[in-house]
Amino acid sequence: MAFRPLLALLFCTIAIPQSRAEETPIDLGNERARFSYAIGYQIGSGLVRDQLDIDVEALSEAIGDAIAGIARLSREEQIAAIDAYRTRQLDQQNRQAVVNAQRAQDYLAKNRATEGVMETSSGLQYRVISSVTEGVSPTLEDNVTVHYRGSLIDGTQFDSSYDRGTPATFNLSAVIPGWQEGLQLMKVGETFQLTIPAELAYGKNGPPAIGPDQLLLFDVELISIN
Repeated sequence: MAFRPLLALLFCTIAIPQSRAEETPIDLGNERARFSYAIGYQIGSGLVRDQLDIDVEALSEAIGDAIAGIARLSREEQIAAIDAYRTRQLDQQNRQAVVNAQRAQDYLAKNRATEGVMETSSGLQYRVISSVTEGVSPTLEDNVTVHYRGSLIDGTQFDSSYDRGTPATFNLSAVIPGWQEGLQLMKVGETFQLTIPAELAYGKNGPPAIGPDQLLLFDVELISIN
């Protein structure tokens, strides 16, 4: 969705050992095992969400070592390993940001000339997909209910309330600037396509599914003001 992300700025995938599916399932028949599994699953879900480049076998071994009071790397070595990883990821992020910014500028220039596209002083571009003759527009203080679909300029969809089958309700002040501005231009019952430059979205701090300095495309249907 268009809420400000709390995700880490990392862009890799988890390397799951191929033999994982062949392992014998553990017995989750007692409370201790289920609790332990739940904790582990939460950790794993966070790693997937943040797309950390994790060696699962090493991670599992490290958890066992920590519980046993064993450290194969000193505190200094652990800090150095984490710092090296962060440096590499930030370098990749910065290089990708340059590429994304250029693609965004090219897209905005082309889209600006498209029939029906309008642009505000902030750089937000929008096109009315369906309109109504009368209706109320929200303010920043309002809660709104919308259906939306978000994608990148290459067509990659990163979020969709339509796919979930449930519209989203939120306070307009809680979302990215491009949404704040765009929805205030809409009336209840209208659908707009919003073309949102990175500076009106997440900037360099885009979550892994989006990336740094990405231009975002949203089809937004304003269902109601609550």
